[in-house]
Amino acid sequence: LVVTSGSEGDGKLLLWNALTGELASDLNVGK
Repeated sequence: LVVTSGSEGDGKLLLWNALTGELASDLNVGK
């Protein structure tokens, strides 16, 4: 995961967290 500085980096980080959070939830439900 590459995090850039500034608001653009923050936006990407938030998006990454949202995506990984959904994936984790899907995996937990799959179990």
